[in-house]
Amino acid sequence: MSTYIEHTIKLQSIIYLTLNANKKIMKHCPNCNSEIEDNFEVCWNCNFSLTENKVVEFEDPSDKKKEIDCLRCKVPLNFSGNFKFHEGTRFGIFGNLLEAFVNRESFDLYVCPKCGKIEFFSPTLGVETDTK
Repeated sequence: MSTYIEHTIKLQSIIYLTLNANKKIMKHCPNCNSEIEDNFEVCWNCNFSLTENKVVEFEDPSDKKKEIDCLRCKVPLNFSGNFKFHEGTRFGIFGNLLEAFVNRESFDLYVCPKCGKIEFFSPTLGVETDTK
């Protein structure tokens, strides 16, 4: 009779471990009470840092626009967006297929609101990177 109980307990333990094996350990954000996975240190909902005990702000690298003045008018240029330019010609019906072998350049476009002058800048040049 005791072996039956022992086997039943072992079987229940195996079933419990199997069912709970895929469940992740969660903790709660002290700022907004959202569930956070145990291996994360920042809340996905409100950016509260559990290590620093404060809400942290993250800078989006794509939001970094250059402050550039027009060379003619000395007024700030307006950022108009990032544009991709195709270098070369399209090759008939194989145009899309052969695009993998054609050079494409990407530039940030700035426009002067006063005189209409357009300036192109490489988005990767002049960007500071942390190499430590």
